[in-house]
Amino acid sequence: MPSYVENVVSDDQAVYFATGKSEGLPIQLHKVRALDGVELWRVNLELYDELATVTLGADVYLAAPHANYLAAFNKTNGNNVWEKRIELARGEPLVVESRLLVADQEGVNLFDARNGHLVWRSKLAAPRPAWALLAARGDVAVVTTTSGDPSFGSIFALDLRSGREKWRFEDARGTNSIVFDSRHVWFGPPMILGDYAYFASEIKAPDGTGPGNVFGLHLSNGSLVWRIDMEKADLNAYYNYLAGQNGTIYVSSPVGLAAIDGKTGNEIWRLPRHGGGATRSLAIAGGIIYWAAGGGNLLAISAHEGKVTGPTIQVNLDGVSPSVTSPSPFGAELVLVALAVIGIVWRRKGRA
Repeated sequence: MPSYVENVVSDDQAVYFATGKSEGLPIQLHKVRALDGVELWRVNLELYDELATVTLGADVYLAAPHANYLAAFNKTNGNNVWEKRIELARGEPLVVESRLLVADQEGVNLFDARNGHLVWRSKLAAPRPAWALLAARGDVAVVTTTSGDPSFGSIFALDLRSGREKWRFEDARGTNSIVFDSRHVWFGPPMILGDYAYFASEIKAPDGTGPGNVFGLHLSNGSLVWRIDMEKADLNAYYNYLAGQNGTIYVSSPVGLAAIDGKTGNEIWRLPRHGGGATRSLAIAGGIIYWAAGGGNLLAISAHEGKVTGPTIQVNLDGVSPSVTSPSPFGAELVLVALAVIGIVWRRKGRA
């Protein structure tokens, strides 16, 4: 029976992930040793959800939106610390110091991560979201939401101290909270870098194509700094993924990988997609970008020049591209985990 892995998280010793399938295989939470993939513990849950995600803080937190389940588990031994039933939106909870930011179908919630007690709740103005994606810095949380069909999108910021809305982005060209006739709009996860917030969007027309956009906003008030319109491309893939370092934004999209100046929106370099399949994710460590480039190709790329720096790692997992854990917690050793519906492949490749 195939297992689904939605995401992985890591600390300096171990990697954590959840496997599960909606039919026949319950959710399992795993902890494996970072350097060789040896399993250290496993928790079996009588729940069924292929979309279960994990988030790491003082404990490891598991969110299963289809199972309406949120819980914390001890990192050392996997024992349950607390759990609650909540009608979650799809997307990973976010740990902010000793607090856990979680979106459900009606609002954004801040819990005490130590015991699961509710600190505040902010009701969503937009319709019930299929996705709610989060980023935070200081006392500000930025949220992007995408609802079902018809498709609405919202981008707004909350004060983490009170849960009150600080700003809501309204694009003059009708991006925010607008229904696109016979099309679907998706907003990717927000990212905060310095004094700016960034997010990407895709608009999918009935023929399966449409433009992608990347936005830079002032974190303080949500005003638009710049917007980039990307080429028309096949969007039968995941939404754009963003990463950032030293003032530069890196965008993984169905078109390829691009480096963008975070202040001006000017493109620095671009690398075309390698092979078919979804361009899923990227991570940065030591000036190197590790990019799931499509078609099962995993590339190491110079962040400064946009050039491939080593051999391509080919991961033949039924045509599904790998996801990359952030390698920085492992210091010099680079550990890559490839994810697909047919399982997990452990990779240890040289030095970061």
